[in-house]
Amino acid sequence: MNANLLLVETRLLSLSFERFIAGAWDQLEGTEFIPGNHVALMARHLQAAAKGEISRLLINVPPECTKSSVVAILFPAWVWSWKPEARFLYQSYSLEFTLRDATNSRRLVESVWYRQRWPHVQLEEDDNRKGYYRTTAGGYRLSTTRGSRVTGEHPDFILFEDPLSVDQAGSKLEREAWKSWYRETISSRGVARGAAHILSQQRLHPDDPSSVAVEQNKQALGAGDVPPWHHVCLPMRFEQDRAMPDRGYGGDWRKTDGELLFPQVFTEEKVKRNERSMGPRATRAQLQQDPQHSVGQMFAVDRLTANTIDAAPLKLDKVVRGWDRAASKDSGCYSAGVLLGWKGEQCFILDVRRGQWEASEVLGQMAAACTLDEMHYTLERSQTVVEQEPGSGGKESAENAIKRLKGHRVQAVRPTTNKEARAEPLANAIAFGEVYLLRGPWNADFLEELRDFPAGKYKDQVDAAALAYLTGVGQVAKQAPALVSGMGKVDALCKSPGCDRPAADDSEQCCTCCEITASFNDASMKVDHSPDCDLRASRYFNKHGYSSPEPEPRMGLGGLARW
Repeated sequence: MNANLLLVETRLLSLSFERFIAGAWDQLEGTEFIPGNHVALMARHLQAAAKGEISRLLINVPPECTKSSVVAILFPAWVWSWKPEARFLYQSYSLEFTLRDATNSRRLVESVWYRQRWPHVQLEEDDNRKGYYRTTAGGYRLSTTRGSRVTGEHPDFILFEDPLSVDQAGSKLEREAWKSWYRETISSRGVARGAAHILSQQRLHPDDPSSVAVEQNKQALGAGDVPPWHHVCLPMRFEQDRAMPDRGYGGDWRKTDGELLFPQVFTEEKVKRNERSMGPRATRAQLQQDPQHSVGQMFAVDRLTANTIDAAPLKLDKVVRGWDRAASKDSGCYSAGVLLGWKGEQCFILDVRRGQWEASEVLGQMAAACTLDEMHYTLERSQTVVEQEPGSGGKESAENAIKRLKGHRVQAVRPTTNKEARAEPLANAIAFGEVYLLRGPWNADFLEELRDFPAGKYKDQVDAAALAYLTGVGQVAKQAPALVSGMGKVDALCKSPGCDRPAADDSEQCCTCCEITASFNDASMKVDHSPDCDLRASRYFNKHGYSSPEPEPRMGLGGLARW
């Protein structure tokens, strides 16, 4: 490039931050610049802040939309191209990330590309560290975290780039600590120099750092004043009723609800996958920039109620009953076993057993539930999973339960996350309409617990259902090692036509009913068992070592279709 063209390009890049982003992007390692309307909108607002036209700027955009590169790496390098004496104070939740961005920005300023265009921007050799470096013109960049020193510094730009992490934003203590630090320490920095405050983050919580700016704007509007903060708020999917207005530097350009923010990178397929993995609450906050107070409700109960059905599919692919066991009857807590079934991708909540039982009673309830589940859905398709509490006592209790339920498909797992984290996959599935509720007398108590979770008094049904769901979708193995009962080979099936129950030890059939049917040697004769067939239950109990007398048939041969 000849000298005249280089001079013209340099002038254009210094005049326009948007042009600078596109021109300097190749200097950032391992990245490729993909232009987007949201980048141009951020650039125009940041340029206005750099020129003193905006004193307070809030930027809320979804993750991985080039926000950090624009705000934390490119912006100070561009400002120095025409104002090398500018002073920057950067804060982030992580010193590692703050220093990473500072290093990348310094590397850009020291690159051949940059020095060819702005040779007057030089860094002091005796004060050139990752966390603090200065220009020979008197400018500097100080990178810090909350609680680090900032006294004595009087910057021109105070930038908060992701001031809290996801985990920190979930802590009221961390949120209040950041706000106190901002009010008592940072707000007075650079006042004499008219410092611009720029806060950039994805929304994480209704009371996260962005809420400081949002509340100040609300108060100003309520008093009839101009909102002090210019707010660049761009959700992943456009929402007409929340469209960002144009206050002189551009607004949301989209017109149709659901229109994507950055379709060149985040296609409909990718966005849907993100929404599915993040769940409704995180999607609302981090993708849509509209965090909501949970008010104790994690589950979309109305969606599940709308999916209430009178009958589940006749043949489910598999069923899993999860158990949450109370420590003792006197504790006032409940033990609960929740049965879930799957047909393809659809999940069905089929049954809940719940009571305030002694430990021995719980094992009896579990054994009875195993038997009935296997009778109704067959042994091969039925599974029981119990939670193993921490410590040696929890392991011993789980092992005792497995021994007591020997012969059934039973698994004990030791969760490594809290109840809320374990319940989130089920909550997501309910929110996306993938879960159906079988109508039953237990529905009211179950739905009430879902509605109150995690703030409600009881969590046993939710914990049991979550454990069953994680097992059914194959996620439980990621949480903890498992103990599995020694079943031996799978029981042989009954040979009667159309019967898929295990055969009795002393017969090729499961019960006298099927034996009589088989004696006719007619393949067209099929027995339609009822779930409470006494003969079948008796044989099954005897087969697995439970004491139960052999009952008499209730009706003769003419009533084979039902017992």
